[in-house]
Amino acid sequence: MDSLPVELLAYVVEFCDHASQKQLRGVNKDWEDLTNPHVFAHIYIASFQAELSSFQTLACSRLAKYVKKLTYFTDTLPKLSKKTYQGCIDLRPDFHKFRNQNADKYPDEPRTVYRPHTRNDVFSRAWDAWAELPRHSFTKKQINEGWEVYKRLFQEQKTWNANLQGQMLQQSFAKLPNLTEIEIARAMAETRSTSEWPLWSRIRQELLLGPDDWREQYTPEPDPRKIDFPVTEHAVLCLLEAIAQRNRVLVNDTDGACRPVTKLLLQHQFLDPSSLLANWSNSLYGTAPATREWAVSHTGRLPLATAFSNLTRLTMWLHFDDERPFHFQASVFAQLHHFLYAASKLQTLILQIECPDHFGEDLEDFNGTAPSANVFDTTVTIWPDITYLALSANVDTDKLLRFLYLHSKTIKHLRLTDMIVRDVPKLIDHLPSTISRNLETIYLRQLWHEGIESLPHNEIHEDISEWDLCFLSQSTDFNAPYEKSAWRIREN
Repeated sequence: MDSLPVELLAYVVEFCDHASQKQLRGVNKDWEDLTNPHVFAHIYIASFQAELSSFQTLACSRLAKYVKKLTYFTDTLPKLSKKTYQGCIDLRPDFHKFRNQNADKYPDEPRTVYRPHTRNDVFSRAWDAWAELPRHSFTKKQINEGWEVYKRLFQEQKTWNANLQGQMLQQSFAKLPNLTEIEIARAMAETRSTSEWPLWSRIRQELLLGPDDWREQYTPEPDPRKIDFPVTEHAVLCLLEAIAQRNRVLVNDTDGACRPVTKLLLQHQFLDPSSLLANWSNSLYGTAPATREWAVSHTGRLPLATAFSNLTRLTMWLHFDDERPFHFQASVFAQLHHFLYAASKLQTLILQIECPDHFGEDLEDFNGTAPSANVFDTTVTIWPDITYLALSANVDTDKLLRFLYLHSKTIKHLRLTDMIVRDVPKLIDHLPSTISRNLETIYLRQLWHEGIESLPHNEIHEDISEWDLCFLSQSTDFNAPYEKSAWRIREN
């Protein structure tokens, strides 16, 4: 009824009596209550002014009660010239989707001689056909209009300010009483089809570009970090602070109408240490929470760890630039440990950490410039309710086994992938007796063994490639004792 033309509303008022109008308004309200929960249950925003304004309008309306999940994309647009912008426009379907849709035309072909950095070594004919598709059919006028949209959005992100846009974001967040799930996501963390995601698909209609199109432009010379504005870190901080503020309100019981945030997904790529080291509240050092250098007017910032106190499901994907110094990562890991310790109600933890420059350093070895909380080097239970644990982070074998033993009463599902555990045979050999009491499923893949000690080889080769080996990558062919022991999990 609210969206009816004015002429039709006037007709209704003129020819319907008061009782009929009242009944019609009741039906209209019931219809809204039936449809709005599904429309506004999950909303998507990004660091653009239009999205932030819409979010603020929604939070101030009666529809705010329907919002249960928020996805915030922290991606920033790369700096492009007009020529590069035009070259990035590509509306062709994703190659994998094109291949699936035309599988009958291009049957599987045998793999040719290995050619690095190519995608056509398996389906060469399909690739050739896909490459011949026109990239787009836009006119020069449409491209110029898209270029103006790009410049506007680029400037909006460049001038994103935590004291203005950040405060609007936090104030709007506080008005969503039923918001319980937060995703702080990066489309760039995925590999393909991100331009078709909600929000990006709509923005792409005006911008003519999506994350898939500008992905390769994130490595300009001479400094790739110039394309990441502080907005990325600022947005993450603002949302974590908003969650922390809500948790503090719940503890003080000053607003019983709000529900706690219980699910959090955090995807972040650390490219700019200047804002990160200065801004992330660090409660490990001293009793008072640190203030943020870029917002000195807001003293007494909440410790960000408070944001994790009510989480039951936490997914974290953290990637470090391969040129960041060791002490930079040490400080971040100290904070990470503090966050994980605060999440005492966790039932599900999915933790993936990528550190290309310190491949051999595990999660508990960062003791250089800052003390480490050593989450996985503990003698007490950290998460008494955890049932699902998925790790992709380097952890020492002995520390991991001891940690798993302390949590073996509750863990039902364990997943270890793409990580250094120092001694792979020892880990797999001891897993059955360590964690099998309530375990239902276990998945191990690409576990790296460091050194040659305890390897199940009859002879140690002199080849340097034998010093660091990856087990359970694709398949394994030797009948080692640690492999046999893995079957005990089924028996137990």
